[in-house]
Amino acid sequence: MANENKKDFNVMLHDNKDMPKFQTITDQKSIEKYGGSKMYFAPPIDYDKVMKKIPYGKVITVGKIREYFAKLNGADFTEPITAGIFVSIAAWASYQRTDDETPYWRTLKANGELNEKYPNGIEAQKEKLEAEGHTILQKGRKNIRYYVKDYEKFLNSISPDRDDEAWIIGGKNRYCGRENYGIFDVNNMKCLPALLLAEPDFYVIRNYSVMFMYEKMDSFFGNS
Repeated sequence: MANENKKDFNVMLHDNKDMPKFQTITDQKSIEKYGGSKMYFAPPIDYDKVMKKIPYGKVITVGKIREYFAKLNGADFTEPITAGIFVSIAAWASYQRTDDETPYWRTLKANGELNEKYPNGIEAQKEKLEAEGHTILQKGRKNIRYYVKDYEKFLNSISPDRDDEAWIIGGKNRYCGRENYGIFDVNNMKCLPALLLAEPDFYVIRNYSVMFMYEKMDSFFGNS
């Protein structure tokens, strides 16, 4: 990105640009490349939310985040160009904030490569990753690139099929004081009842049954 210091990346982060949305592609080469025709576009803030979930010592790749969004939303793949742009926006937005840091340096490019578009470039990301115990490899002579050694061993799982997670996705979330699309744990009972009862534009990605969720609602109201 150019002229980063002149841009308000937090405004950009919260600009959903009519996303999330789906698009059906018709180019046969692209269909073969991505394994299907149903393409998903995630808004910038959703990338930020996933990036925030990567803990100390772990990493994730942009590709894995794209796979996660596609699986979560029943698409064949997530659009790759906006993915790269939105990850960089999330990084710069965090850099411009004084609090609520997103550990963007833990999100890598394909094959564990460091991202030269992050704030202060490769050296800053390299320093942060090394401080968390990672070894950084330099490859190439003219076109030098940097990679996290054995990054696969440090990949953080964000699969929506994990047994210990269930997410409520979408909706305006005004009942939780949010205007944008969001992700909520089903155990966050402060938000869940109002969202389920009052937000029709919701769907649930779950390992729990709908009955289980209503049981949790009954429990919540009974103890209120």
